[in-house]
Amino acid sequence: MTTKLLNNDERRALYEMLLRKSINGKLKKTDQRVVASQFLVSLLTVQRIWEQSGHGLYDDVSHHKTKNCVRKRIEMDYNLFREIPLHKRMNLRSLAWSMNMTKSTLARRLKSGDFRRHSNAIKPHLSILSINA
Repeated sequence: MTTKLLNNDERRALYEMLLRKSINGKLKKTDQRVVASQFLVSLLTVQRIWEQSGHGLYDDVSHHKTKNCVRKRIEMDYNLFREIPLHKRMNLRSLAWSMNMTKSTLARRLKSGDFRRHSNAIKPHLSILSINA
Protein backbone atom coordinates (compact mmCIF):
# COMPACT_ATOMS: atom_id res chain seq x y z
CA MET A 1 0.00 0.00 0.00
CA THR A 2 1.38 3.41 -0.92
CA THR A 3 1.55 6.11 1.71
CA LYS A 4 -1.15 8.75 1.38
CA LEU A 5 -0.52 12.17 2.88
CA LEU A 6 -3.73 13.53 4.31
CA ASN A 7 -4.24 17.27 4.25
CA ASN A 8 -5.55 19.04 7.34
CA ASP A 9 -9.19 18.93 6.21
CA GLU A 10 -9.06 15.17 5.63
CA ARG A 11 -7.34 14.66 9.00
CA ARG A 12 -10.05 16.71 10.67
CA ALA A 13 -12.81 14.68 8.95
CA LEU A 14 -11.12 11.43 9.98
CA TYR A 15 -10.85 12.66 13.57
CA GLU A 16 -14.50 13.73 13.68
CA MET A 17 -15.58 10.33 12.37
CA LEU A 18 -13.55 8.65 15.11
CA LEU A 19 -15.00 11.04 17.67
CA ARG A 20 -18.56 10.14 16.63
CA LYS A 21 -17.75 6.43 16.96
CA SER A 22 -16.11 6.80 20.36
CA ILE A 23 -17.90 6.34 23.64
CA ASN A 24 -16.33 8.29 26.55
CA GLY A 25 -13.09 8.61 24.56
CA LYS A 26 -12.84 4.87 23.82
CA LEU A 27 -13.19 3.16 20.47
CA LYS A 28 -14.42 -0.32 19.66
CA LYS A 29 -11.91 -2.81 18.36
CA THR A 30 -12.94 -2.51 14.69
CA ASP A 31 -13.70 1.24 14.51
CA GLN A 32 -10.19 2.26 13.51
CA ARG A 33 -10.05 -0.39 10.77
CA VAL A 34 -13.36 0.78 9.32
CA VAL A 35 -12.24 4.42 9.26
CA ALA A 36 -8.87 3.43 7.73
CA SER A 37 -10.60 1.58 4.90
CA GLN A 38 -12.97 4.50 4.26
CA PHE A 39 -10.12 7.01 3.98
CA LEU A 40 -7.79 4.53 2.19
CA VAL A 41 -4.99 4.98 4.71
CA SER A 42 -3.18 2.54 6.95
CA LEU A 43 -4.36 1.58 10.40
CA LEU A 44 -1.21 3.15 11.84
CA THR A 45 -2.13 6.54 10.35
CA VAL A 46 -5.56 6.42 11.98
CA GLN A 47 -4.03 5.40 15.30
CA ARG A 48 -1.48 8.21 15.09
CA ILE A 49 -4.19 10.83 14.46
CA TRP A 50 -6.27 9.45 17.34
CA GLU A 51 -3.25 9.55 19.67
CA GLN A 52 -2.46 13.12 18.56
CA SER A 53 -5.97 14.14 19.56
CA GLY A 54 -5.40 12.78 23.06
CA HIS A 55 -8.29 10.31 22.68
CA GLY A 56 -10.76 13.08 21.96
CA LEU A 57 -9.49 15.61 24.49
CA TYR A 58 -7.73 18.00 22.06
CA ASP A 59 -9.08 19.40 18.82
CA ASP A 60 -5.83 20.02 16.93
CA VAL A 61 -5.01 17.10 14.65
CA SER A 62 -3.32 19.09 11.89
CA HIS A 63 0.03 17.96 10.56
CA HIS A 64 3.13 20.07 11.12
CA LYS A 65 4.71 19.67 7.70
CA THR A 66 3.68 23.13 6.50
CA LYS A 67 5.55 24.79 9.36
CA ASN A 68 8.82 22.90 9.06
CA CYS A 69 9.37 22.45 5.36
CA VAL A 70 11.97 25.12 4.61
CA ARG A 71 15.54 25.41 5.74
CA LYS A 72 16.10 28.60 7.69
CA ARG A 73 18.12 31.28 5.93
CA ILE A 74 21.33 32.54 7.47
CA GLU A 75 20.73 36.09 8.63
CA MET A 76 22.90 38.77 7.11
CA ASP A 77 23.79 41.84 9.17
CA TYR A 78 23.54 44.78 6.77
CA ASN A 79 25.01 47.21 9.32
CA LEU A 80 28.14 45.06 9.45
CA PHE A 81 28.15 45.08 5.65
CA ARG A 82 28.30 48.89 5.61
CA GLU A 83 31.06 49.02 8.22
CA ILE A 84 33.43 46.87 6.15
CA PRO A 85 35.89 49.10 4.29
CA LEU A 86 35.71 49.25 0.51
CA HIS A 87 39.02 47.49 -0.05
CA LYS A 88 37.59 44.43 1.74
CA ARG A 89 34.41 44.49 -0.38
CA MET A 90 36.17 44.12 -3.73
CA ASN A 91 35.36 40.43 -4.11
CA LEU A 92 33.19 37.80 -2.47
CA ARG A 93 36.11 36.03 -0.84
CA SER A 94 37.32 39.01 1.17
CA LEU A 95 33.75 40.07 1.96
CA ALA A 96 32.91 36.57 3.20
CA TRP A 97 36.01 36.54 5.39
CA SER A 98 35.13 39.95 6.85
CA MET A 99 31.52 38.98 7.57
CA ASN A 100 32.43 35.52 8.87
CA MET A 101 30.20 33.82 6.28
CA THR A 102 30.86 31.38 3.47
CA LYS A 103 31.41 32.46 -0.11
CA SER A 104 28.59 30.25 -1.34
CA THR A 105 26.08 31.95 0.99
CA LEU A 106 27.13 35.37 -0.25
CA ALA A 107 27.00 34.19 -3.86
CA ARG A 108 23.40 33.01 -3.35
CA ARG A 109 22.51 36.34 -1.76
CA LEU A 110 24.13 38.21 -4.65
CA LYS A 111 22.13 36.14 -7.13
CA SER A 112 18.86 36.69 -5.22
CA GLY A 113 19.42 40.46 -5.23
CA ASP A 114 20.11 41.16 -1.54
CA PHE A 115 23.14 43.19 -2.62
CA ARG A 116 24.70 44.06 -5.97
CA ARG A 117 27.93 44.81 -7.73
CA HIS A 118 28.73 48.46 -8.31
CA SER A 119 31.30 50.19 -10.48
CA ASN A 120 31.88 53.83 -11.39
CA ALA A 121 32.52 55.55 -14.71
CA ILE A 122 36.13 56.46 -13.88
CA LYS A 123 37.23 52.88 -13.19
CA PRO A 124 34.63 50.64 -14.88
CA HIS A 125 36.55 47.41 -14.28
CA LEU A 126 36.70 48.03 -10.54
CA SER A 127 33.79 46.25 -8.94
CA ILE A 128 32.57 47.04 -5.41
CA LEU A 129 29.80 45.16 -3.65
CA SER A 130 27.08 47.38 -2.24
CA ILE A 131 23.66 46.93 -0.66
CA ASN A 132 20.57 47.65 -2.71
CA ALA A 133 18.98 50.86 -1.55
